[in-house]
Amino acid sequence: MATTRRLLRGHYNPTVKSRRFVNLQWARVDGKRTKICTDCIKTLNKHRTYAAA
Repeated sequence: MATTRRLLRGHYNPTVKSRRFVNLQWARVDGKRTKICTDCIKTLNKHRTYAAA
């Protein structure tokens, strides 16, 4: 019975220890200035155009 082998960082598998961070921006939401991610800003702008029309 074979077990699955877990890949670990080492000499033969030099994977990069990098993290991805959320792109936070200052924006006004409901009259308040808050930090929200750019994806959320895009979504809010989409919904605002439909609500105004």
